[in-house]
Amino acid sequence: MGAALAMLFRDALAGGVHPPGCGCGGGVAPMISAASLEADLLDYLVPRYEKSGAAGLAAFVAARRAARAPGFTDWLRGLDAAPLDAADRARLDADLRAVLEPMARPVSRFFCV
Repeated sequence: MGAALAMLFRDALAGGVHPPGCGCGGGVAPMISAASLEADLLDYLVPRYEKSGAAGLAAFVAARRAARAPGFTDWLRGLDAAPLDAADRARLDADLRAVLEPMARPVSRFFCV
């Protein structure tokens, strides 16, 4: 799980949104900051987990957010050994994938007409 999420995060940073030469006239792909994407992800997940009553999962993600440490991909890779139960680990995986997968998909120029 963790290694795949780390790769997905890197792919999302590379993005497939409006590549150079795109038919939409958008021009060049925007640069996404790893720190900004991490902060956005964590800022989205913490209140989501708090509202749903997943206090342990909220605290785990909030601890990463508070640490402001480099190496988010390393943190993602370590999720397999994180002190979370299987249900929380699966939920975190699904929630991260739901945000990152659309960002990581290359956009075909046929969709940008």
